[in-house]
Amino acid sequence: MKKTNKNKLLKVLKRIIFIAVLVVAFFVFAACLLGKVYEDKIEQIVISEINKNLNSEVSVGDIEFSLLKDFPYATFFIYDVVAM
Repeated sequence: MKKTNKNKLLKVLKRIIFIAVLVVAFFVFAACLLGKVYEDKIEQIVISEINKNLNSEVSVGDIEFSLLKDFPYATFFIYDVVAM
């Protein structure tokens, strides 16, 4: 191969890798943003589903929601749970 062909190939490869990294970064950012925007609604849904499945009322002090801690699974940390 000529040297100019190798340089062109390297430029195309660098561009493809750069675009792939940008796409992955965009999806990570979007996941974090959507998690924060809908965090309160997700917390309400989790508490209502817990209450549906139990005979007693459940009170929760705090819920932490993350999409990245155990990627690809969503993670819920529930603190100060009281079942009445």
